[in-house]
Amino acid sequence: RRRATPARPPRPPHWRPTPPPWHAVACAFDLRAQQFLHVDHLPDPSQRETVHAHALLATLPTGSLVIADMGYVSYGWFDHVIDSGHHWLSRCRARTSMVTRQVLYVAGDGSVADRIVWLGAHKSTRAAHPVRFVEFRVAGTTRAYLTSVLDPAKLSVRDIAEAYARRWDIEMAFDLLKRHLNLHMVWSPRPALVLAQVFATLAIAQIVQALRIEVAYRAGADPFEVSIPLLMEVVPMLARQGVPDPLATLIERGRALGIIRPSRRITVDVPDIPDGAYAPVSPDATAVRVPRYRSEEHTSELQSPYV
Repeated sequence: RRRATPARPPRPPHWRPTPPPWHAVACAFDLRAQQFLHVDHLPDPSQRETVHAHALLATLPTGSLVIADMGYVSYGWFDHVIDSGHHWLSRCRARTSMVTRQVLYVAGDGSVADRIVWLGAHKSTRAAHPVRFVEFRVAGTTRAYLTSVLDPAKLSVRDIAEAYARRWDIEMAFDLLKRHLNLHMVWSPRPALVLAQVFATLAIAQIVQALRIEVAYRAGADPFEVSIPLLMEVVPMLARQGVPDPLATLIERGRALGIIRPSRRITVDVPDIPDGAYAPVSPDATAVRVPRYRSEEHTSELQSPYV
């Protein structure tokens, strides 16, 4: 005999199961120390990352160099970073209009160009502060960057290319959280427990990155030459074996065990610029003008003092 089961109530015609709540965090990441400086939970995960970026900017030490991807390209955002006492570095979008203020250096074959420009050649949209436009060509590939550091002695063309290539370090930090520390799976759909898991994992990641920096410093190696998966596997094993100083053992035998190995990071080829080839920065080239931003850039968090 089959036991009769009560019929389910009819579902609406367009019924869909309720998805689990999504969560998002906004982070400021120190590229030199490989540490999260500040992490905020965003109540609205669909919010654009540029909205909360202004709050993160206030947590940075004065004079920081802010490196962000193309999603943060905005004249209003660029001026706001400078007015907050910081500098910024970004790739330059194609067909960006600009007005040249001074030519600092141009190679004879045109492979390298370094100029001070105003962003926005039209009256409808333009930035207030002058910036540096750096463009070079290597092996048929042209790379163009923008930065608010106008003095080439403080930030050279090579420094610009190498620093912008480090923007992926935060993605590697997220990979540590999700893949190696298993944050790709949450323990509970409850928001409080999800946040507890996220911030506990972040605390562990900070310790792992600090151990990596310490091993690299004491071994005289680059931090990216230290394998994080092997580091997380060997350090607990040495601690369980009662080794008094696991880091000293790693430094002594790290290369033999493969924990310290050549880095596979991609390097950017940059043309060499002769010493003394740059023209001095003219005071007239650093003049500030009245900006005009697009309507979507006028938010409560972004008000230009020049308008």
